[in-house]
Amino acid sequence: MLPTNESLTPRDIRDAQRRRHGRVYCQGILCTLGDILDLSASGMRVGCFQKPPPAGEIFDIVLHSCEGEIAISCGVVWVSRKGFFRYEAGLAFGELTPAIRQTLSRLARTVAQNETILPSLRQYRRAG
Repeated sequence: MLPTNESLTPRDIRDAQRRRHGRVYCQGILCTLGDILDLSASGMRVGCFQKPPPAGEIFDIVLHSCEGEIAISCGVVWVSRKGFFRYEAGLAFGELTPAIRQTLSRLARTVAQNETILPSLRQYRRAG
């Protein structure tokens, strides 16, 4: 899903059209690599506090959510350096059990509802 509270660029539209699944932008959801920036049915984008594993590596990751910890097998699809000790990584989920898939679905619904407060939060921060 694309954010509704910001103007869309042609790149946003192009990226959305080539994706297999819609995405939900996240806030306040952490995993063992860092902040989860967005989540979809097939993977997630993570803002990392340290250099993530290289592309192609498969490993287990733990998501920390309001429902507790969720352990998931992931593969690194891409890594991008975003600054001094800052990286982003695209992760693809491995095989998910129905229970984990249902938990991720509930997490995505919860996070999607949180975005409704984001515009007013941004206005509050800008006002100083």
